[in-house]
Amino acid sequence: MKVVSGLYPASARSWLIADGYYETPRDNERYPYKGSGSTDGTREYCRGQGGVEWIDAPEPNYFFQTEKWNRMTERVEDGAWMLLLDPDERMMGNPGSLARGVDYVPIKVIDPEGQVMYYIRLLRKTRGMVWTDWSTVKSPAGVEVGLYLGNVSEQVYISHSRPFRNSPK
Repeated sequence: MKVVSGLYPASARSWLIADGYYETPRDNERYPYKGSGSTDGTREYCRGQGGVEWIDAPEPNYFFQTEKWNRMTERVEDGAWMLLLDPDERMMGNPGSLARGVDYVPIKVIDPEGQVMYYIRLLRKTRGMVWTDWSTVKSPAGVEVGLYLGNVSEQVYISHSRPFRNSPK
């Protein structure tokens, strides 16, 4: 899991990468357990990129994904943007185009078979924010935000009859 910290996008200055397998739900067919830490050269690659802070995997491994995500989030400054990517994902297109005046930005995620899911993967860290499950963050005020938006149909949409104000010219 990678988290970019800083003011997105222009002053993003470092990558925070938390290594570590989490146990549940266990899927040995897709993700066979090979130990708590990365075994595929990810650590060496990341360290060679510069501007990387690596958080070693714990022994024994994380039991839940929320343990891992909360450990990372604690290390990010309040007000910084977090861009969440799994090691088997690559950002396509211009991530700078995602910058908006909101704290949660959904991103389209496509698998090798063309299936589409939407997740809020770019979000601004707020003071005291914690993960309550794999796809929900909660503020100290008790406000919960679900980050998984599902497989929104691209065939069902709203057609706007005039150009948006912020349309590129």
